Amino acid sequence: MTSRIGDFAQSELMTERMLQTQTRTRIAQGQISSGKLGERFQDLAPNVERLLDTKDILKQNEQFRQNITVTDKKLIAMESAVDGLIELATRAKTLALQRINDPNTFPDMMAGEYEALLDQSVANLNDDAEGRYLFGGSQTARPPVVLDAAFTAFGTADTTYYQGDSLTLSTRVDIDVEVETSMSADRSGFQALIGGLRGLIEGDIIDDEPMLENSLGLINEAIDSMSDYQAELGVRQNQLDRINQAHIDAEIYLEVRISEIEDIDLTEAITRLSRDQILLESAMATIGRLSRMTLAEYL
Repeated sequence: MTSRIGDFAQSELMTERMLQTQTRTRIAQGQISSGKLGERFQDLAPNVERLLDTKDILKQNEQFRQNITVTDKKLIAMESAVDGLIELATRAKTLALQRINDPNTFPDMMAGEYEALLDQSVANLNDDAEGRYLFGGSQTARPPVVLDAAFTAFGTADTTYYQGDSLTLSTRVDIDVEVETSMSADRSGFQALIGGLRGLIEGDIIDDEPMLENSLGLINEAIDSMSDYQAELGVRQNQLDRINQAHIDAEIYLEVRISEIEDIDLTEAITRLSRDQILLESAMATIGRLSRMTLAEYL
């Protein structure tokens, strides 16, 4: 009877190499499927610290961008409110010039329209974003402007209506950068607008030309000041845009760095997998032949 034999040591060595090739093949298949070098941090052992640091920086960068998004919405809302106030003041100026210079006007002729402009001005200064009032400093839960019914200093700026505080709010948008996000309704330009409109109402009713002229002067002052406020808000928005673009550029760079650590070279991985599959098939065929060899064939 002829016995089948094989070289035991050689068979063991080939089997070990075949198992190693099988392991590499399985890993390569997983990498190709996921596009990642590994699913666990230990698979990336030499680069784990660098990967974690880079991901932390990316997470911080994303938080800054979220802060910028929220802040930009507030600034846009504030700029829109101030722009509306400038339009209201410009309309009040036109009416005041007509009331003062047109001999065909008469007492109480324009008071109703002045009152409508005043109401809308108050509404603009009480504007809110997502339920938080914009012009009250840190007092964002209550309207910052409530007109004092006892006000009698007509023809002067109104300093009695403000319900907010003097605290300045800001948001961190970069490691060492904060952008101011508040503009209180008690600024002199707003006080001039409210006082000017209240003076125009009273002056029109009682036909007081000096009061009307003083109030017109306040309206002109308000327009000049609020134009500056609008420009100030524009500067803040431009600053946010620059910082946000820097974060976008940084995000792209950081994602590339993370990809370099985590992701595979797909072409190289497929080539390596194909080579290992060929080696595996060859090893299995060789082991199969050895297991079937007889002593005569072996000798």
